[in-house]
Amino acid sequence: MTAVATHETAAQHLIGVLDDSDLVIACCNAPQQTVLSGQVEDIERAEEVAGALNLSATRLSLPYASHHPSMSAAVDQFVALADDVRQLPFQQRVFSPIHGRRYTDGDDLVRLLGECLVLPVRFTDTVRHLHERGADTFIETGALRALTRCVALTVPGVRTFAPLEHPDRELDGLRVAVAAGLGQVVPERRVAPPSDEGEPERAVTGTVPERAGAGPATETASQGATGARGGSRSRAQVLDRLRALYAEALEYPPDVLTDAAGLEADLGVDSLKQTALLRRVMEEFALDDPPGSLNLATLGTLADVADHVMSSKPVQEAAA
Repeated sequence: MTAVATHETAAQHLIGVLDDSDLVIACCNAPQQTVLSGQVEDIERAEEVAGALNLSATRLSLPYASHHPSMSAAVDQFVALADDVRQLPFQQRVFSPIHGRRYTDGDDLVRLLGECLVLPVRFTDTVRHLHERGADTFIETGALRALTRCVALTVPGVRTFAPLEHPDRELDGLRVAVAAGLGQVVPERRVAPPSDEGEPERAVTGTVPERAGAGPATETASQGATGARGGSRSRAQVLDRLRALYAEALEYPPDVLTDAAGLEADLGVDSLKQTALLRRVMEEFALDDPPGSLNLATLGTLADVADHVMSSKPVQEAAA
């Protein structure tokens, strides 16, 4: 599966240009985020086409093609395994972004949940449907903020809450989210962000002075990245600085920004935000290539961005 930074119609055209492809649209998460599902070789071909069109495509770390017809056999297996699960009456209304309607007590919920393995997720349509009927508060029950970011992109201006986003503030986050759902106001207890004091390698300020009479820089990327604000750095130091920079900009705890986490697929960072962050990276490390010249499809994780920083030349070196 791969998340492509484009709308559903364009994604469908992308699938159409690939001959003998079994790709399908698996998820419509936001107006400019569509997930494709299919065989690995077809996903690779789709990513190549997306890259040629300057569209970001981020591979999802899944061992199977979810929301794809090839999962049909798993539906029956799921139903068989859940045969003894007792279905109780609903206590809350549940609207399915897969079946496009509210579930009822008369539904065979086990069968419907099994069908989620093969049917597409139309999250964007569902958010719009609920908003048109008065929903103005959306609360994410997952660990991060990927879905509420998609909500904000789909219906700007609504209130969104991700109470479990920060592990050290989950109780406060839940109180605020519940109060918002009830139309109440509960002030959130502020927690000061961790200080960088005592970590001089992260407290990077100032500029690298020019050496009088110095010739062109000879340091290679394998020896360290040279930037106007940081001097020579190892790859580990570059990753640390990137993690701090992205955590501050995205308001994520640094520990969720792992080297391999997909910026768009796992963390919900859309292409516009990624471009803005890359602009900050270019400034931070004084690199020569402008963000608009970069291919987001090849910079889908912090590790990818770090590799780019290590292999790029700083402005003063590029001009030498």
